[in-house]
Amino acid sequence: MKKIRFQWKNLPAVALENDAALQQAWDSLNSQQSQQPFLSSHAVIAALNHLSQGEERLLIADEEGLRVAMFLLTPGKSFQWRTFQPSQLPLGVWVAAKHTKLEDLARSLLHGPLDFCLALSITQIDPLIAPRQADTPNSTAMDYIDTAWIDLNSSFEDYWNARGKNLKQNMRKQRAKLELENIATRLEVLTKTKDMAQAVAQFGRLESMGWKEK
Repeated sequence: MKKIRFQWKNLPAVALENDAALQQAWDSLNSQQSQQPFLSSHAVIAALNHLSQGEERLLIADEEGLRVAMFLLTPGKSFQWRTFQPSQLPLGVWVAAKHTKLEDLARSLLHGPLDFCLALSITQIDPLIAPRQADTPNSTAMDYIDTAWIDLNSSFEDYWNARGKNLKQNMRKQRAKLELENIATRLEVLTKTKDMAQAVAQFGRLESMGWKEK
C-alpha cells in the first residue's frame, strides 16, 4: 500500500490575504468540496480581519507537486492546535481536494509542520464533506453540533405548498395590512457586486428595528 506523504508549508494567516495565487488555490479546493460561500477566500479573509486572534497560521499541503489542502489553525493551550472557528462560521476553516482523507491530513499535520503538538482539533466537520471514520487509538470523533444542509430539489411553488396554514395566513394578513397603508410590495434581486454594500447595510437597519437591537 502506497504511503501518503504531504509536503507542508506553515505561513502566517495574513499570507492568504496578500497572495492572489493562494486565494485562487483556496477557492479551487473549496469548489472540490461543496463550494460553500462562507468558505470562499474572500469570506475567510474577512473573518480573519474581524474575528481572528492574530496568531492564526495557514498550513498548506502539497502531494506530488499538487496543492491538496489548506488549513487555518489557531494555537490553543498546552501545545494544542485547532481549526480557526469563529462562532459566526458554521464549519471549521479548511479546504481539501476531494480525493484526500481528513484523517490522513490531520495525522500528517500532527506529526509534521506544527512542531511539538500534543493534540489537533478539527472542529465542526460536515459529514457530507468529510465522512466520519471509526475511532482509532489516536483519533476520536465527537458528536457535539448539528451541521445544516438544505437540498434544493424542487420548485419554490412546491416548497410554499408544503408550508403550514398559519404561515400562509400570516403572510396574507401582512400583505393586506401593507395594502391598506398604500405600501406596494415587490421582490428585488440584487446580483451585482456594487449593490452588495448597500444591501447589507439595509439588512442591518431592518434587523435593528426590532428586539435584536438590544
